[in-house]
Amino acid sequence: MATSNEYASEISALYAIDEAFERCLISGNLISGYQLESAKKAINAILDQWSNANYPSLYLVKKGLLQLIRGQTSYLLPSNCVDIIDKEVTVLKSLRKLGGTASSSSGSAGNAFSDDLTAFCTQTEPNGYIQYIYPQGVPILYVGIMSAVDADYKLLIRSKYQSGIGNILDPLNVALRTPETAYLANQTVWWAIPAAPSAQVWRIQETGGATLNINKIYFNINSPTQPSRPLARISRSSYAMINNKTQIGQVSQFQVDRNFPQSVINFYLNPDGTEDLVTYNYNAYTQEVVNFTQDIELPKRFWEALVSELAARMAEKFAPHLYEQKRSAADQAFALAKGQDVEHGVNLKIAPTLESQM
Repeated sequence: MATSNEYASEISALYAIDEAFERCLISGNLISGYQLESAKKAINAILDQWSNANYPSLYLVKKGLLQLIRGQTSYLLPSNCVDIIDKEVTVLKSLRKLGGTASSSSGSAGNAFSDDLTAFCTQTEPNGYIQYIYPQGVPILYVGIMSAVDADYKLLIRSKYQSGIGNILDPLNVALRTPETAYLANQTVWWAIPAAPSAQVWRIQETGGATLNINKIYFNINSPTQPSRPLARISRSSYAMINNKTQIGQVSQFQVDRNFPQSVINFYLNPDGTEDLVTYNYNAYTQEVVNFTQDIELPKRFWEALVSELAARMAEKFAPHLYEQKRSAADQAFALAKGQDVEHGVNLKIAPTLESQM
């Protein structure tokens, strides 16, 4: 029997809304503009509720990376950070990997890998690339990008084991897709490569229509002589009791101020410059739905749970005689999705309720 051999990987807001209303016996041609807006608000409320629960869902666990600056105690966390996962914060020394050849679609590629902070790779066309070719495969773990100007870039970080086959990299070899991000002039934004391949070619490529003007690119690995160390989390009250928060030394503890509009991480001791990066995992908020054609940031195992929960909330407002039935179906669908949101091979089950940093 012939099958489609296709697997849906995205669900649009409009699809979820139509299906939810049909379950409430309201067909698509009868859905009013008010009901559409109500459903959109409900989707965002559902996603926020799942993000805010006490146990992080696997699809909401993101990897963060920030650069330590000697003498700087406090750093902003990503705006989508709900909270840091306590036992997954490490400090390390990274090493910039050179020894190869730079090239680019335009501009002076070598400037992006030099030590001269006044030499830039300024490109002349949008959606360009800058790459570095090593004589043999290198598993790059961290990528730092310093823009020469204030700019918004939407970058692909790409890799390829064999060089010399034209200028186009296989699109399957995408190490990381970064969201559109504001880069401030002469400040480095760091990205962690989630599953670092051993590749000869490492490239950054703009995809959002901007023209790259890059001061420096850092393709880094872990220092072979200085292993990473875990950091311990302390409470707000414990941090407040530290008298000399400016004392310089090796970082050993951290505290998170979950402020509005953005959380802040504080370190103690004050970084002394012997280690340069902190990696952490955090529970993230889901991207908001702002229009009806937008895809929802949700893995397929939660689609039924979302549609069922949305149907229950719409029934509560517009078909109250169906509410109890839809509420029961939503609870069952969520329990099924939660049961699938596990890491196999460990005893810990993580259930619902993968950015970068300057």
